[in-house]
Amino acid sequence: MAKYTETFAEYLEGGGALPSSSFSLIEGFEDLFKERYCGCEIGFETEALFALKLDYKARAVMPSYGYKLRIVGKQLQALQNTPEKMRYETRNYGKQHSETKSDGSNTDLPFDAATATPSSLSNTNGSADADAHTDTTEYKDDLSADERLRVIEELTRKSSSIIEDCLDEFKPLFMGVY
Repeated sequence: MAKYTETFAEYLEGGGALPSSSFSLIEGFEDLFKERYCGCEIGFETEALFALKLDYKARAVMPSYGYKLRIVGKQLQALQNTPEKMRYETRNYGKQHSETKSDGSNTDLPFDAATATPSSLSNTNGSADADAHTDTTEYKDDLSADERLRVIEELTRKSSSIIEDCLDEFKPLFMGVY
């Protein structure tokens, strides 16, 4: 360590504070932050400048990471409350064709009955086409114990990854090791 540097632990011992209002958006984040960066050297000339940059960074990044963690938490809660998975079955039907036929005849007889041939004759036939259509049926299936464990592990891994990514956002505030 250089002669005129200060570690984050020394900063805290000297009365330095963390941006508690921003860090409170993620439960337990303040302790994780202290544990991760306690041995790191502050990357600014003065404690006041470090405190200002730390507060700025916390207000800039903490809300989005807190939001992501709340979404994962809601997914875990939903998994505990309703352990169901949705399954959809869609059926496609081709074109429908229906034919209606009515043999109607209309005959106009001539005015002169001596020639017994009609002057007009009409027939009526009909058909109708309909476009293709689909219907979807929704099924709810309970998750098996194995599926539930897999989903819980995935969500827990995602939560840990979000917290690690959030902690990494603060690396530029500390001195790098070269």
